[in-house]
Amino acid sequence: MIPNTIYSKSELRKYLKKLNIDDIDLYSIYTGYTRQDILTSLYNGKHLHSFMRSDSTPSLGFYIGDNGTIRFKDFGGDGGDVFTVANIHHRKALQGGLFVELLQAIYNDVLKKNNYTVSKEQITLLPKQKVTVDVDLRDWSNYDYQYWVRGYDFDSLEEVEYYSTYAVDIIYLNGKFYKKSSPKFPIYGYLVTMLNGDFFWKCYLPKQTPKFITGGIGLDFMPYVLNDLKPTDPLGLIKSRKDAMVVYDHIQTLLVPNSENSTGMSKQELGLFKNRRVNTYIEQDEGGLIGISQLETNLGKTVTRRLLPSTGDGNKQINDFAELRKFLRRDKFKEFCQWYFPQPKLTLTEIHNFINKLKH
Repeated sequence: MIPNTIYSKSELRKYLKKLNIDDIDLYSIYTGYTRQDILTSLYNGKHLHSFMRSDSTPSLGFYIGDNGTIRFKDFGGDGGDVFTVANIHHRKALQGGLFVELLQAIYNDVLKKNNYTVSKEQITLLPKQKVTVDVDLRDWSNYDYQYWVRGYDFDSLEEVEYYSTYAVDIIYLNGKFYKKSSPKFPIYGYLVTMLNGDFFWKCYLPKQTPKFITGGIGLDFMPYVLNDLKPTDPLGLIKSRKDAMVVYDHIQTLLVPNSENSTGMSKQELGLFKNRRVNTYIEQDEGGLIGISQLETNLGKTVTRRLLPSTGDGNKQINDFAELRKFLRRDKFKEFCQWYFPQPKLTLTEIHNFINKLKH
C-alpha cells in the first residue's frame, strides 16, 4: 500500500523498512556514494570526496550522531542528516508543511529507483576549497595524564609524545577557527609522517563525534617505522595510532591507515608491501572486511587477517589492543602480546580463553 501522505521521519522510516531500505541506502541515492563507501567511512573513518562541492582532498565523513542516526560532516562546508542531503535535490524545507512534501518526495524516489548526483551547475554554486587542518598545541594537563597514563598505562606523557602525539588547544580548518579543547572535551593531535617526508595533522577527539579530523590520506608512517624498517621485515596494518603505540614494544613494523581502504595509498606506499608478508590487525566487521578485500585487490595477494583481541565479555566489550591494555594493565598485557604475536593463527575462542586466564 502506497501512503498518500507521510507526516513524520519515523513514519517514513516505517514504510521504508518494509522495502528493506535504510538511511545508508538513502544516502547512496542522493550522493552517488556506494553503500560500501558509506560503511567504510562510518566504521573505519575513511574520508570521501565531498558530493557537495569540488573537492581535491577527501574531506567528508559519516558518523553516528547522539540520537543514533547516521550523519555526515563536510569539513569544508556543512553537515547534517539524510534529510539535509535529500533536500539539496528537492529544495523543499526541513520543517513545516514543505517538510511533509520532502518526506513524500523521498518515498517516491525509492519507489521509482531514482538516483542522483550533484550536477556541475550545483557544484559551481558551492565554494571550491581544499581542506587543510592546522593546530595550536598546548601544555599537557592533569586530565591528559588521567587519560593516557592512568588510562592506558603509559609511563609518562613524554612517552606519549615519543609517538608524535600531542595535546591540542585549537583546531583550524582552512585557516579558520573550528574547535577548542577543554578538560571535558580534550583534543589530541597525531603528527602523521608520510613516506615522501611530508606530514599532516590528524586530530583525535575521544569524547566527541566525529572522533577524527584528518588533513590527509594514505598511511601513517611514524618516524620510528621508517628508521627501523628492514627489507625483509613483514608489515602490519593496525587499526589505530593508539593500538600501534601500546604494542610497539612487541612489534614495530606497523602502519596505520587513515582509512582501511587501500585506495588512499600512493603507488610508492603500495610498493612497500611488495615481496613482504602482510598482516592486518583490523576489525573484521562489514566495513573492515571491505577495506581488507580492497587492500588484497591492490596488492594482488592475500594478506593474513589477524583477529583483534576481544574479551567476548558483554559487560566490558573490548575489541582492540589499546582497550585490552587498559583492561589488563601493562604486565599482563605484555604477557598477552608475547603469546599472541608469534602465533600464526588464533581463533576467537583461544583469544577469549587466554584473556580470561590472565584476568584471574
